[in-house]
Amino acid sequence: MKLLIILSAGNMPKIYESSDGGQTVYVREMGGREKKLDYVSPALKAEMKETLLTQEWLEIRHAAKTNPALQKSVDHLIMMYRLTKNGNSET
Repeated sequence: MKLLIILSAGNMPKIYESSDGGQTVYVREMGGREKKLDYVSPALKAEMKETLLTQEWLEIRHAAKTNPALQKSVDHLIMMYRLTKNGNSET
């Protein structure tokens, strides 16, 4: 874990900590225990966004099992994806 202590006149010194090489940085007041997320790297933000989109797609597929209209839309989307993947751009 890397620590950085920032001293500033008139304010309580702050401690910045990262246990993952700087992907996330937490800040707390010196002597305090409560940490707050201060920074998330752009790469980690992108990875988190991709994970959320994947989870949402799984939820859509699950919901489609009991929703015929949604299932029909999912089937059309899959068909369009496969046609596009194979080099066809026809819709």
